[in-house]
Amino acid sequence: MLQVHSDVAAPMEENESRRLDWQQQMERRREGDDRMMRRRRRRREMLVDPMEHELSDIIEDEVDHDVIGQVSSSPEWTIWRDNLASQMFNEWRGNRST
Repeated sequence: MLQVHSDVAAPMEENESRRLDWQQQMERRREGDDRMMRRRRRRREMLVDPMEHELSDIIEDEVDHDVIGQVSSSPEWTIWRDNLASQMFNEWRGNRST
């Protein structure tokens, strides 16, 4: 009969528990991937997502009807943005040559 000393058995048990932990983590990842793929497949096959319909009803109730329809920049913003870009480019070019 083979006897294992306690100082040798402890590292073996630790390695075994690490291996089991790793296997459990991999199994959880596979299960998560499977759930995600099933969800994607269901969503692709459904014409209407019932969750989206429920959420849109909730969101419509909570949102004010003053909705922004279009956003455009002002001339002041365009000038400020162009000046900032030029300044950054000039600093970059100056640092690059030194």
